[in-house]
Amino acid sequence: MNVRKNLFLPTKKVTGYLLSGKGKSVRSYDDPRTPAQRTKDTGIMLEPQRCHMEDLYASLDLADLTNRINEIQQQLIRLAAAKTYSQAPHAA
Repeated sequence: MNVRKNLFLPTKKVTGYLLSGKGKSVRSYDDPRTPAQRTKDTGIMLEPQRCHMEDLYASLDLADLTNRINEIQQQLIRLAAAKTYSQAPHAA
Protein backbone atom coordinates (compact mmCIF):
# COMPACT_ATOMS: atom_id res chain seq x y z
CA MET A 1 0.00 0.00 0.00
CA ASN A 2 2.88 2.37 0.73
CA VAL A 3 4.31 1.88 -2.76
CA ARG A 4 0.92 2.63 -4.32
CA LYS A 5 0.42 5.69 -2.13
CA ASN A 6 3.91 7.14 -2.61
CA LEU A 7 4.29 6.49 -6.33
CA PHE A 8 0.77 6.75 -7.76
CA LEU A 9 -1.57 8.82 -5.57
CA PRO A 10 -1.12 12.60 -5.93
CA THR A 11 -2.01 14.92 -3.09
CA LYS A 12 -2.39 18.67 -2.70
CA LYS A 13 -0.54 20.51 0.05
CA VAL A 14 -1.62 23.74 1.68
CA THR A 15 0.77 26.51 0.66
CA GLY A 16 -0.79 29.30 2.66
CA TYR A 17 -3.91 31.18 3.63
CA LEU A 18 -5.59 34.12 1.96
CA LEU A 19 -8.40 36.37 3.09
CA SER A 20 -11.55 36.27 1.00
CA GLY A 21 -13.52 39.40 0.14
CA LYS A 22 -15.67 38.75 3.21
CA GLY A 23 -12.63 38.47 5.50
CA LYS A 24 -12.80 34.69 5.78
CA SER A 25 -9.54 32.71 5.77
CA VAL A 26 -9.25 30.53 2.66
CA ARG A 27 -6.53 27.92 2.06
CA SER A 28 -4.43 27.97 -1.10
CA TYR A 29 -2.98 24.73 -2.48
CA ASP A 30 -0.11 23.73 -4.73
CA ASP A 31 -0.50 21.49 -7.77
CA PRO A 32 -1.23 17.81 -7.04
CA ARG A 33 1.93 15.67 -6.96
CA THR A 34 2.82 12.27 -5.54
CA PRO A 35 5.06 12.05 -2.46
CA ALA A 36 7.75 10.50 -4.69
CA GLN A 37 7.60 13.49 -7.06
CA ARG A 38 7.84 15.90 -4.13
CA THR A 39 10.90 14.09 -2.77
CA LYS A 40 12.54 14.00 -6.20
CA ASP A 41 11.85 17.71 -6.74
CA THR A 42 13.72 18.66 -3.54
CA GLY A 43 17.01 17.58 -5.13
CA ILE A 44 18.26 15.88 -1.94
CA MET A 45 18.10 12.33 -3.31
CA LEU A 46 21.34 10.66 -4.30
CA GLU A 47 21.60 9.37 -7.86
CA PRO A 48 21.36 5.64 -6.91
CA GLN A 49 18.22 6.33 -4.86
CA ARG A 50 16.64 8.30 -7.67
CA CYS A 51 17.45 5.58 -10.21
CA HIS A 52 16.03 2.90 -7.90
CA MET A 53 12.79 4.86 -7.47
CA GLU A 54 12.46 5.40 -11.23
CA ASP A 55 13.14 1.70 -11.92
CA LEU A 56 10.56 0.68 -9.32
CA TYR A 57 7.99 3.04 -10.84
CA ALA A 58 8.64 1.70 -14.36
CA SER A 59 8.38 -1.92 -13.24
CA LEU A 60 5.02 -1.58 -11.47
CA ASP A 61 1.57 -1.94 -12.98
CA LEU A 62 -0.97 0.11 -11.05
CA ALA A 63 -3.90 -2.16 -11.96
CA ASP A 64 -2.07 -5.31 -10.81
CA LEU A 65 -0.90 -3.59 -7.62
CA THR A 66 -4.42 -2.41 -6.81
CA ASN A 67 -5.90 -5.86 -7.50
CA ARG A 68 -3.33 -7.51 -5.23
CA ILE A 69 -4.07 -5.03 -2.42
CA ASN A 70 -7.81 -5.71 -2.80
CA GLU A 71 -7.24 -9.48 -2.70
CA ILE A 72 -5.20 -9.21 0.51
CA GLN A 73 -7.83 -6.94 2.10
CA GLN A 74 -10.61 -9.41 1.24
CA GLN A 75 -8.56 -12.27 2.66
CA LEU A 76 -8.05 -10.34 5.90
CA ILE A 77 -11.78 -9.61 6.11
CA ARG A 78 -12.60 -13.32 5.67
CA LEU A 79 -10.05 -14.33 8.31
CA ALA A 80 -11.36 -11.76 10.78
CA ALA A 81 -14.97 -12.81 10.15
CA ALA A 82 -14.10 -16.48 10.68
CA LYS A 83 -12.30 -15.71 13.92
CA THR A 84 -15.13 -13.49 15.15
CA TYR A 85 -17.71 -16.19 14.36
CA SER A 86 -15.69 -18.91 16.10
CA GLN A 87 -15.42 -16.80 19.28
CA ALA A 88 -19.05 -15.71 19.41
CA PRO A 89 -21.20 -17.37 22.07
CA HIS A 90 -23.47 -19.92 20.43
CA ALA A 91 -27.09 -20.30 21.45
CA ALA A 92 -27.90 -23.79 22.70
